[in-house]
Amino acid sequence: MIRLLKEEDIKDIASFLGALDTLSEKEKFFAIDDIRYYLFENEPDKCCFYSYIEGGKAVGFAAYSRVPTADHVFELDWLVVKPEYQSRGVGSALLKHVEAELKKLGARILYLETSSTDEYSEIRCFYDRSGFFNAGFLPNFWKVGDGKVIYVKELTAGEFSGIDIPMEADIIKEAYDGGCAWGLLTSIDLHGCNLEKIREEAAIKQFVYELCELIGMKRYGDCEVVRFGEGDKEGYSAVQLIETSIISAHFVDTTSNGYIDIFSCKYYRPEDAFTFSKNFFEAKYARYNHLLRV
Repeated sequence: MIRLLKEEDIKDIASFLGALDTLSEKEKFFAIDDIRYYLFENEPDKCCFYSYIEGGKAVGFAAYSRVPTADHVFELDWLVVKPEYQSRGVGSALLKHVEAELKKLGARILYLETSSTDEYSEIRCFYDRSGFFNAGFLPNFWKVGDGKVIYVKELTAGEFSGIDIPMEADIIKEAYDGGCAWGLLTSIDLHGCNLEKIREEAAIKQFVYELCELIGMKRYGDCEVVRFGEGDKEGYSAVQLIETSIISAHFVDTTSNGYIDIFSCKYYRPEDAFTFSKNFFEAKYARYNHLLRV
């Protein structure tokens, strides 16, 4: 059960914070201090804490705060789970709850800051899987050898339907035209694809051909589909030359994931390519980002 954090949860939280090696003593102190401040101020539109309760005890908590100088932007201040409850869906449930509550407040963006050290690699992978985009890295920020990694999630990004978001298309098109861009690169990550489709050469070729038609790209020659890699990297790769540049893709059997890149000096709508790719391979989760090449 997830509910608003209460005073009675502090004892449980302080107990499992002490067992976490990834947090410094100063960070543990600040966590409890932030909780007490939240309970005292009681301004949920600015800051809010939630507890995950199991067996009558708090086994995890999450918190967000509004960025006062930005338009409907919030920071994920805390997402902490008791060690023995990690990898059991507690963190994912808390994050989804936070996102749902923020959408009610009209939030556009949720962002967070974390560490670049190896100890935080699983945490960074968690945010990658949860739809966050790695938006920046500041080396040696926390201390020498420990940089700051910034993750961002547009709270409507997972709901793109392509054709129905003209504003998103206009923003990219205006930047493309206004910045005198030479080309546009779109990178699409697909997670949990239909395994039969990503293991079938004919289906991959069909995808590429239909994608070219959808975004108005003239093909040069046939799509090359070859099986590459070993172990957890094994899967089909595809390359298609187009008049304006190239489309490439790689699919991974062990994870059912796909990674698609579309680079063209002719403009196309990234969200159309994204939506088509997600739907074709029946991905359970997908995200994309674009880059203007100048």
